[in-house]
Amino acid sequence: VINRLEGAVLVVLYALYLVEQVLSNTMPLGDEDPFRLVVLVVVLPAVLVFIAWTTLSWQRSRRA
Repeated sequence: VINRLEGAVLVVLYALYLVEQVLSNTMPLGDEDPFRLVVLVVVLPAVLVFIAWTTLSWQRSRRA
């Protein structure tokens, strides 16, 4: 049994996986294409950290 937080994390990870798959099919990664590399290295981890931080702060405020 998983709780809501774990379910939300799994849904977000799946959505990010789908976004990465769409990016890889529409914009092949090569030496001449730094945009996709920046998205994969900077943007996706930043989004994951933001979502985790927001979810944890929301959960703490509900407990208080």
